[in-house]
Amino acid sequence: LAGKRTVMLSTHILPEASLICQRVLIINNGVLVSDGSPKDLGKNLGASTRFEITVRGNEESVKSVLRAIPGIKRVVRMDSRESGTCRFSVESEENIDIRESAAGRIISEGFGLMDLHARDVSLEDVFVRLVTRERSDV
Repeated sequence: LAGKRTVMLSTHILPEASLICQRVLIINNGVLVSDGSPKDLGKNLGASTRFEITVRGNEESVKSVLRAIPGIKRVVRMDSRESGTCRFSVESEENIDIRESAAGRIISEGFGLMDLHARDVSLEDVFVRLVTRERSDV
């Protein structure tokens, strides 16, 4: 129907909305707080603050090194896909890209850096940040 009709969908299933919708309106308490394509909403929110890191080394040691890096707020272990490696989801302070400092620190500590990439901001991340921001502005 794209291009011929407008279909309005009201949902709380945000991953589905990001896959099928060309435009998303986020309404909080009856007030429009954001409007745009799913991709643009993430870009407008600022730089990604979530990263995935896979390292060859002892999980607890790697975790303590990551936690000591300035700008990192949270480190959460994820399931590792390879034996001998540990995988983490890392969240940094808003608009701080920790990839370069994390890579340097991991390597200087003697661990093997297997993968490090920014995770795209999901529509759910956008929604949570906007709704949380709206609540703190009140």
